[in-house]
Amino acid sequence: MSIVESLKTYIETCPHLEELTREIGVGNLPEDPTAYSIDPVPASNTEKRFLGGYCKRSFNFLLAVRFDYGDDVKNQIDNVDFFHKFTRWLEKEGRDGNLPDLGEDAEAQSLKAITNGYVYDAEGSTARYQVECKFVYIEA
Repeated sequence: MSIVESLKTYIETCPHLEELTREIGVGNLPEDPTAYSIDPVPASNTEKRFLGGYCKRSFNFLLAVRFDYGDDVKNQIDNVDFFHKFTRWLEKEGRDGNLPDLGEDAEAQSLKAITNGYVYDAEGSTARYQVECKFVYIEA
């Protein structure tokens, strides 16, 4: 299973995504509210090489979500609160050792949010919110 497939499967288990009704996309965030996507971020992915051929790698990505957007302060708070709950879920899962399954050739080390959730682009009645995450793993 690829890194992106593993992350997609893992993130879909987040209990806070239940309000989002569409299947998670990869690199494509639809215009419909409550859509979400994993978008890879350009970054160096090799952090360290070890004797024996193992390599510590990272994969940075955005979890992007399309939410309704407007003057309703309660709605805006709910949108930002989603990311607060999502990042806390990532922290708890990491502490508990629940990380994406990469199969036999790699082992997950950590997964964390490295930014807060924020509005990236607002147009009309919807906005793209996103949070940047970093996934670290050891690969043979």
